[in-house]
Amino acid sequence: MRILKKVVSLALCAVIPFTLESCSDEGGEEKVTSTTQVSSIESTTESKEDLLARVIEANLLENLLKRNESVSFKTEYDGESTTEIYFTFNSETVRAVDQNLYYAEEHLIVVEYKDMNLLSVNNGRFGVRAFFDMFGTKEENEDTPWYNDTIAYPLINDNLSLREETDEYYIFENLDDDPDDELYIQTVCYVDKQTLNIVKTVHDNDGYVVEDEYIYNEPNELMNVLDDWSGEMKTVTVVYETYKDGNPVTYTEEYEVPYSWEVVADNNLYDTPAFSVYLDEGYTQEYEYPGDGIDYTIYVTTAMG
Repeated sequence: MRILKKVVSLALCAVIPFTLESCSDEGGEEKVTSTTQVSSIESTTESKEDLLARVIEANLLENLLKRNESVSFKTEYDGESTTEIYFTFNSETVRAVDQNLYYAEEHLIVVEYKDMNLLSVNNGRFGVRAFFDMFGTKEENEDTPWYNDTIAYPLINDNLSLREETDEYYIFENLDDDPDDELYIQTVCYVDKQTLNIVKTVHDNDGYVVEDEYIYNEPNELMNVLDDWSGEMKTVTVVYETYKDGNPVTYTEEYEVPYSWEVVADNNLYDTPAFSVYLDEGYTQEYEYPGDGIDYTIYVTTAMG
């Protein structure tokens, strides 16, 4: 179920956070709507299945961001404070995560933009992360990002169906699930009837309640993290040498980044070989950031790791 997926994701750092607070399901409903009576206005005449399909389609990120400038949610959880926001920049969907890890005294900003992963630690210089385990394995870009269904996730995966229709909300719940099943988690999703935006989901796992509240079109400084991409740019070339089946293999890739940004060598997977980074082809000058506004080349090798 999704509640378990969220807890694991938070432990993996700056992935998909959610708002956590303990409360009763009854209290959660009161926070969203002032009435639980069926709407006095004319109710929808379409089937429950067609309504569910229409709401799912409306809450895919590619469609949400056609109707809204941004959608975000926040988390306060076990020594962490996280804000995650989705918006559009240069016609591209952007995912930005701002995470304070109080227990580690770290402030992370992670941004996904144009198939790139961008990182700033403790308000330092932004770096574009070059994941060397992915060199030579990249597939063609998909039309939509992997997180396109992150808001609609409970409607897609939690076996929800229409429970009731109020003046303000379509309320969906997993009514067909067995409450006596030890894996049962009650899931309730509130959808604004006027906008079709999901505004809240409530997951009740035997009294442990997780609430996800979605905020639309609220100004947030995270929406400014890509401002530098509209200014002066520079080119950083990465030459990566590794070994496959005992033979040396070299990959070259260029990154066009803002003049004050850096390209950072990184291992995306823990089982990839160690590597070293240099500023010359002969691997004699260890890497230091060359400076702003300078085109340069970095050389990465696993032979020296």
